[in-house]
Amino acid sequence: MVENLRKLLTLLLLAVIFGTKAVQAQPITAAADGTGTQVTSTSSNPNQFDITGGTHSGGNLFHSFEQFGLNPNQIANFLANPNIQNILGRVVGGNASVINGLIQVTGSNSNLYLMNPAGIIFGSDAMLNVPASFTATTANGIQLGEDWFSALGNNNYAALVSSPNGLAFTKPQSGSIVNAGNLAVPAGETITLVGGTVVNTGTLATPGGEINIIAVPGEKFVRLSQTGNLLSLDLPVETKAKLHANSQPLTPLSLHQLVTQHTGNATGVVVEDGVVKLTGSGITIPSKSGTAITSGTLDLSNIVPTTNNIPLTGGIVRVLGDKVGVINANIDASSQHGGGTVLIGGDYQGEGGVPNASHTYVSPDSQISADALQTGDGGQVIVWGDKLTAFYGNISARGGSSAGDGGFVEVSSKEDLIFKGTVDLSATNGNTGNLLLDPTNITIVDGNDGVDDVEVTTDEQILEDDSSGATFTISETTLENLAGNANVTLEATNDITINDLTDNSLTFAAGTGTIEFTADGNFFMNPGDTIETQGRNLSISAASINAGEISTFDGGDDFDTDDIRFPDASGDLTLSATNNIDVERIFVNNVTITSTNGNITTGSISSEAANLGPGSAAELTARNGTITLNGRIRAGQTNKTSDSTITIEAARFIGTLPREIIEADTQGNRVVNNRAFQMVATSIYAYPSNVDPLDDPPRVGTGKVEIQFGNQAPMIQGTGETLIKISILRDTSFTIGTFDGTGSGTEGLIGIGAERAPSVIPLLEDNQFSAIDDAVSATGQILQLEENNSRGITCDSSSTDEDDNCESLNEDDAVLEVISNPSE
Repeated sequence: MVENLRKLLTLLLLAVIFGTKAVQAQPITAAADGTGTQVTSTSSNPNQFDITGGTHSGGNLFHSFEQFGLNPNQIANFLANPNIQNILGRVVGGNASVINGLIQVTGSNSNLYLMNPAGIIFGSDAMLNVPASFTATTANGIQLGEDWFSALGNNNYAALVSSPNGLAFTKPQSGSIVNAGNLAVPAGETITLVGGTVVNTGTLATPGGEINIIAVPGEKFVRLSQTGNLLSLDLPVETKAKLHANSQPLTPLSLHQLVTQHTGNATGVVVEDGVVKLTGSGITIPSKSGTAITSGTLDLSNIVPTTNNIPLTGGIVRVLGDKVGVINANIDASSQHGGGTVLIGGDYQGEGGVPNASHTYVSPDSQISADALQTGDGGQVIVWGDKLTAFYGNISARGGSSAGDGGFVEVSSKEDLIFKGTVDLSATNGNTGNLLLDPTNITIVDGNDGVDDVEVTTDEQILEDDSSGATFTISETTLENLAGNANVTLEATNDITINDLTDNSLTFAAGTGTIEFTADGNFFMNPGDTIETQGRNLSISAASINAGEISTFDGGDDFDTDDIRFPDASGDLTLSATNNIDVERIFVNNVTITSTNGNITTGSISSEAANLGPGSAAELTARNGTITLNGRIRAGQTNKTSDSTITIEAARFIGTLPREIIEADTQGNRVVNNRAFQMVATSIYAYPSNVDPLDDPPRVGTGKVEIQFGNQAPMIQGTGETLIKISILRDTSFTIGTFDGTGSGTEGLIGIGAERAPSVIPLLEDNQFSAIDDAVSATGQILQLEENNSRGITCDSSSTDEDDNCESLNEDDAVLEVISNPSE
């Protein structure tokens, strides 16, 4: 007796708190509003509700229900003729629809739309048996052409002849949708859940089709285009007024209320301590409208050929809202012949035709796949949040096992980004794919964790406004643990900063993937630290670059001397900036450094080709600035199969070391200066190409040294006491010339030493400098530095006094000796 009284009091209390509408899943009843819907069942099959009648308009069939729900083992059977393209049903009674049975369509290949602004729950026993696409929404109206099928009130059905193309949400807080069931549609079709808050803990499946989970914050319009794009806009005033004119007052239940009233249904969500949480996870779901959560399975995998000839390619997944969470989820858009597309929180760089999330979270136990299983390229996966993206999950977009390249993955934010997950973009028989990280600022911090990492993992409020600011803080370890074959791009709207590292090295995993840093602002790293790519190509682009040591060596046997290394192989480096570039040392294969409007300052550069491989190239360009070399440049390797080159082009070039600074094993050593050339006593070396020390006799190559000046003084330091010594071994030619204009200078001597006689050197008529034309003059001298086996240098000029053109300097070892004051 006491127990029965307790139960009665509990029911009365629920009625007081939540109203009399707190009931169990109700059967389906037609609304008496003139739509003509009929719901019948038979004594022989009482669990099947046949839905007939309704209102026809063009290819559309409209139904109106007072309530719509199913208990386990019950069936809602929509009957239609083959001419019907779309079946649209609304629920007007004010109760949420709790569906724990089967919804099916019989007699036509119609798309099915179910609209209930009070809310919709698909329980764990919910299923679909429909021939085409399915849409469930808590919108207040469905747009067809220019007219509306209103969720409440009267409709002009005669005007509703077009296909559905939009949804209107006219309330600040719209109804919620929870799916814990197994909802599947045929291959190539679409499943769409659109509400104020949408939570999926069950399974949505359509091989090679589309799955849309869309949460709409506030009063919005969602456009359903023919291409499947979804665009959220402000609701037009006239549309809102029109829908309100037809509707009765209805305040939908919040997610908290919806779950509380239907605790007897297995939904995968519970109310604990006054908040809604995912069952067993402790993760709190935000109470505000606009939250989209998927915690179950979204399956678009397309592996088995179908009878309707759907191509075996990946489909499209969109999980969109103001706050988006992917928690303990399995999203699979893989297929036999090309990966699909997965959009979580937005599209590429926050652009495109979908609404952007403010906050997006992907948990460590979530897997997102867009693989090409047999042939074709991996798919595209975007994870985006305007304010914060916190990614801890796993993404795979691999190329086909037989053929195909890896896919494209972007994990980015307009402001704050946390990246602690894994990405696999490999391709067994193709090129590795690309990973893009693209926030406002990027800071790479020492050790294991960025400052944002702990904040998110220790805070159950995963989608709240708790980001640390507009900076992506990623740990050194996270970058070092990325797969070596992935192409990695870190792109910042403002700055990229590498903090001081305890081990003094950011060492990427070895592999074939490229590494790219791109900043619209500045790139800065501690001068004492090193970026090591272990054979991978590296590119840094920014408004200004201030870097320490950069090495692309692959970890082979290196020999160190004066910061110059000779590796077995290495990757390429590209540095480009609008303003200044400052680098301590560079050890790479090929290197290109370009400053558009600033200066370049660098220490030693080793541009080393692999043994028995092609030659290397070093190219420095600052047309409007100064290039200062605080070390030396070496290009080439002993056993090369082609030329190595050095190209320097600048308004002014300064070499600061009193020793050899430019050294190349090459047929094309070219030093180009746009205006001025300033050095202390120094040397330029050019060695022959294709020389193998094991050959007997050694093979002999030819080389070329070219120095060109612009319209300012070609040499601007010294008083005739500085010597630029150019040592040319074997059959090497040497030329000094100009780009344009005229110039003069009072610089010191140029010395040329040759193991074998070089080609003819044309001299100016004033007998001072070798030149391409007669536009440059200087007061210094050109000296021949003779080696023991030198055959001399032939000078050619229009001057009548041939002896004044060249002066011989007899040195026992001219190649090694630097002469600072040859006039003494």
